[in-house]
Amino acid sequence: MLYPVYVHVGDADHAHGVTFPDFPGCFSAVDDWSDLPAAVQEAVEAHFSGEADAVPPPTQLELLMGQADYTGGVWMLVDLDLSRIDTQPVRLNVSLPSNLVQQIDAWAKAHHMTRSAFWPARQLWPWRHGLNELTNSSQAHRYPTLPHPLPLPIWQHRLGVVVRA
Repeated sequence: MLYPVYVHVGDADHAHGVTFPDFPGCFSAVDDWSDLPAAVQEAVEAHFSGEADAVPPPTQLELLMGQADYTGGVWMLVDLDLSRIDTQPVRLNVSLPSNLVQQIDAWAKAHHMTRSAFWPARQLWPWRHGLNELTNSSQAHRYPTLPHPLPLPIWQHRLGVVVRA
């Protein structure tokens, strides 16, 4: 979805600053214009991380252009991938063998979480810690080994099972 951003143009000594009128408190900065799309997406994802509120719709650029807060820079429309931002829960039905469900429940209980919390916790840990593949790691028995972007986790754990999507 296209969102307006205001870029405070930098120079050789200063980065280009990015302001998001639709997301108060969300900012970004880049040294090179080519880095702008990735930096904008990353800033918005970080801004909404852990938030239950829905992402607001974009404000029409025409309504923002005349505001005094935005002078000396340039307006841009950036395409944000809202599927990477939306944190609203989605109901997901999964059929698993009952003994596997019991093992998952036991693991979740031992780690003070619910069955629903088990799935994202097990899937997202490597990416949040900069690890894409843990098969050669001493921690491989504790965390999933997930080649991105599989929708379901693949993990090896002390449970003695391997689940593949």
